[in-house]
Amino acid sequence: MTWKDISVFKWQQLINLFAKEGNDEFELALDTLAIVKGMTDNEVDSLNVSELQNKLKEIEFVHTEIEPKAQKYIQVNGRRYKCVYDVRKIPAARYIESKYFSSDVNNNLHKIMASMVLPMKRTIFGWKVDKYDAGKHDEYAQDMLEAPITAILGSVVFFYQVYRNWIKVSKDYLMQEMMEKMSKTEAEATYQTLC
Repeated sequence: MTWKDISVFKWQQLINLFAKEGNDEFELALDTLAIVKGMTDNEVDSLNVSELQNKLKEIEFVHTEIEPKAQKYIQVNGRRYKCVYDVRKIPAARYIESKYFSSDVNNNLHKIMASMVLPMKRTIFGWKVDKYDAGKHDEYAQDMLEAPITAILGSVVFFYQVYRNWIKVSKDYLMQEMMEKMSKTEAEATYQTLC
């Protein structure tokens, strides 16, 4: 097993587990095993020592860093989504959604990702981008929960890096546009909020 085999949902559970204080090492290892392998506490407790050691060896990768990679497409549950990294191509409402969800990135990673994808549909000519339906955001987010953490984390991090760079290089233009509708102080404050 590697991080590529871990879904966003399992990763979120692991992050929350590792953030808890007061866990002893053995208990933490057992809880980690249960999450990674999808086992119940009773199933973990019923393993003999040899089986437990083998299973713990299988999940040693959790002590390594994740190597996230931005994706062009996310394929999960028989559906395909196109990742959109160009901020200018994302409607303002979805950008606002992603900004709202970024208050708790770890627990909302799937929701942020659902705001930056376009669903695709299979046609006789291959996959084509479908219209984004805001009413299906929860459905898209559910799919993202089941996608590999390496793909989702890599894509979200890449999106935010692209956005941050775009804001920085666009400062003069943005300030000029905003100052047509507000004072320089308000424009500067708005720019800082965007950063």
